[in-house]
Amino acid sequence: MRKILFLLIIEIFLNLSFVLSSFCMTRTPIVYSPEYNINLWKVICEEFPSCDFPFVEGKRKLVYEFLVKELKIQPDFFYTPKKISDDEMTLVHTKEYLESLSYLGTEEIIKIPLPDYKNLNNDFLEPMRYMTAGTILACNLALEYGLAINLGGGFHHVKADEYGGFCVFADIPLAVYKILKKRDNNFKILIVDLDAHQGNGYESIFENGIYKSVDKRIFIFDMYTQDNYPRDHEVKKYIDFNYPLALYTNTKTYLEEILKKKLPEAIQMVKPNLIIYNAGMDPYERDRLGKLKVSREGLILRDAFVVDCAKKEKIPIAILFGGSYSNDSIEIIQKSLENILKMFGVTEENKI
Repeated sequence: MRKILFLLIIEIFLNLSFVLSSFCMTRTPIVYSPEYNINLWKVICEEFPSCDFPFVEGKRKLVYEFLVKELKIQPDFFYTPKKISDDEMTLVHTKEYLESLSYLGTEEIIKIPLPDYKNLNNDFLEPMRYMTAGTILACNLALEYGLAINLGGGFHHVKADEYGGFCVFADIPLAVYKILKKRDNNFKILIVDLDAHQGNGYESIFENGIYKSVDKRIFIFDMYTQDNYPRDHEVKKYIDFNYPLALYTNTKTYLEEILKKKLPEAIQMVKPNLIIYNAGMDPYERDRLGKLKVSREGLILRDAFVVDCAKKEKIPIAILFGGSYSNDSIEIIQKSLENILKMFGVTEENKI
């Protein structure tokens, strides 16, 4: 009897230690590497100077510099991922698909012809490999600290054998599969995808992959513009909490009538052990591809609400800053990050 009581006390202590370490510590890991910078966007703008290209060059670097120079976040808050290998990516991607990336050009992969361009690997694929590894690292750090942020990632259009929507490597499924391999059958993950576009890539991967078809440990909450890319109707049926939005849905409808009502319901139904939040900024009203009308203040409130939902329920959360196709997106990400870090107690003593 004493032995059983002793074991129960130890178990309670360990559980309490996890909660305290995850949600009371002021350290919030931020994952970033200088290798995240995609030089291809600069090449395209130089090749087509009159084009209205929807990418913001150096976005992740500028966000990192804001955190260091303006918020003065300590260097040891930042974690640098190692590049993911092709062998690791065969957990999700076919070998044939990965091999094809070595000889295909920009016209096939991102639908922009650059016939004389020979540096696609260094200028585009390599940054994607680092950001994919960053998502995996952020998810593991979230389980340790309660919250972790990857300044890249969120490549939700790529399938096991098919690239799409400027996405080449399936960072979210790779992170999910790696975590589930080490956990028991009761461990559940909720993906909250608030990018303006449907997360059709991982929806396809999970349905045809090694976990979702066997047991229900992966759940998807997806809010996206209905009449917009990718219009992948076949995989919509695999979304657990499916909220297609009308074109140009405004801030009030987006936040008050849908997100704030439906997300807490989903969390209570699933009771996840980890939330992976794809915080795309393309619902922004001035975004060139999102086709929604959410204000910058609305996006900051959105991110705070999602994080607060996780915090209240003591659920670890990993944040990925996905799609954004507006020059204002850098400032919105910066302000949203500043707000989130304050929510998790990153105060003056945590600065340089």
